[in-house]
Amino acid sequence: MFATEPPAAAPLSALDRRTLLKGGILGLGVAGAPLAAQSSGEGFSHGVASGEPAADRVLLWTRFVGTQDTKLEFAVSETLDFSRVAAGGSITARPENDWCCKAWAEGLEPGRWYYYRFTAPDGSHSDIGRTKTLPVGKTDKFRMAVFSCSNIGFGWFNAYAHAAADGDFDCALHLGDYFYEYGPGTYPATERAQPGRVLFPAHEIVTLADYRTRYATYRRDADLRRLHQLYPMIAGWDDHESTNDSWEGGAQNHQRESEGEWSVRKAAAIKAYREWMPVSDDDWATYEVGDLATLFRLETRLTARAEQFSYGDILAGKTDPEAAMAALVAFRDGDYRDGSRELLGMKQQAWLADGLRRSAGAGKPWQVLVQQVLMGNLNTAPKLADGLPEDLTANAPDLPEREIIPRAEALITATGADFRIGGDRAYYVPSRDFIQVPPQPAFFDQINYYRTCFHELGHWTGHPKRLARDLKGAFGTKDYAREELVAELASAFICADQSIAPTVRHTDYIGSWLEVLREDKRAIFRAASLASKAADYILAYAAPDPCSAAAAMEAAPW
Repeated sequence: MFATEPPAAAPLSALDRRTLLKGGILGLGVAGAPLAAQSSGEGFSHGVASGEPAADRVLLWTRFVGTQDTKLEFAVSETLDFSRVAAGGSITARPENDWCCKAWAEGLEPGRWYYYRFTAPDGSHSDIGRTKTLPVGKTDKFRMAVFSCSNIGFGWFNAYAHAAADGDFDCALHLGDYFYEYGPGTYPATERAQPGRVLFPAHEIVTLADYRTRYATYRRDADLRRLHQLYPMIAGWDDHESTNDSWEGGAQNHQRESEGEWSVRKAAAIKAYREWMPVSDDDWATYEVGDLATLFRLETRLTARAEQFSYGDILAGKTDPEAAMAALVAFRDGDYRDGSRELLGMKQQAWLADGLRRSAGAGKPWQVLVQQVLMGNLNTAPKLADGLPEDLTANAPDLPEREIIPRAEALITATGADFRIGGDRAYYVPSRDFIQVPPQPAFFDQINYYRTCFHELGHWTGHPKRLARDLKGAFGTKDYAREELVAELASAFICADQSIAPTVRHTDYIGSWLEVLREDKRAIFRAASLASKAADYILAYAAPDPCSAAAAMEAAPW
């Protein structure tokens, strides 16, 4: 019988001097070491990983660089010294797979921790990994460490480090964007990039060799390597494993003229992903967690997804509000309702529907979709600092300088509205006639501060002593939806007048209300008319010249 308690974390193997010199990196225990491209040296180069856990098996991964095809032996053991081997076999590392290799360890016991390692023909060993099978039967709890959107340029992978240090998760989930395809200086911009987080190759990745090198770069991160070493991972891709806003037939960040056929790039991205990740070749999969839950790993990007709509394209050339609203209504009643559009595809939908029915029919309380599509509202704590140790917040650094647009500042001040800066939410209170917005540096992209200010000013114009609109609609009602639509349209009109282009698009927000108001074909036109009046009301306060604008800015309450 195997022990049920999790074994202690396996030690990380120190990199020998040859690997240190040829790979150009520091040992895994050194925090903050710069990343480098993959080593040209031979041997085990990127640690170990496991994934695709089931009750009786798990998928094991490693990378061994050789001069020719190299047969590796693997062993799975209950004990760290490998005195009680539970499974084993062999796998061959080949250059056509970038020396990456995967093997199923089968015949394991459910809900058990195991150790594993690979052995080369010369007797050298890989790092020792730790993995766990899924439980069967009565299961009271199951802990998962969930990750997504991992961009080296923005900073260190502390979330991986914390999960590894915890030691008591049953598995890790990665929901996609395991890396980002951009070249240096793109996302993040050069001035926002963390020093020492060096990308290879030093350009946007397009070819198979590019994708492989980017994986090699990420997998040199000590915290990511440690996470893979300690937990089995269930992973699926999102868009950046290929390129931004990808779909079945293309992507926003793919230019056929300079980057070749999309089908070639997509195939390269998929091949590299399946080489470097501890994943099967199945596009989607099910994971049964005892009587507690069923996990469904979905594929939402490359196999069936239709091209996402662009409101920019829908509204192109529509400078008149009436024309813009007519285009949005036509979109709502036409392309938006196109039943032929897909996200999952019919085959995956049928698989998922059957799996959901089976899981619920078996009495499992949880059916978990492992995927990237937001399906509900995002809520945050009233204060982001709540619950943090005092020593972390007592000496908080000053907020960055504001990204000021003088004309917009002057207009906001000139309205005379009771404008209060603070908190982490934006809102207008009709009963007390004041507006509150978070400080501008709290916005991820500061330009969106002005979009928000003008949205709330749009509500402000509806007060009885101004344009006297009905502001009594409760959240979730059609009256509330109509007023929100008016405010956002007013914000769009004012931003256009002020030459402000938010990164959060007005059209995305506006589009969310079209479905709410779908039964009223004239609602959008009435909203546009009211929004135009609101925008005109606010713009009437515009300063007549730059000197007046500067004077108004000096009077701003911050």
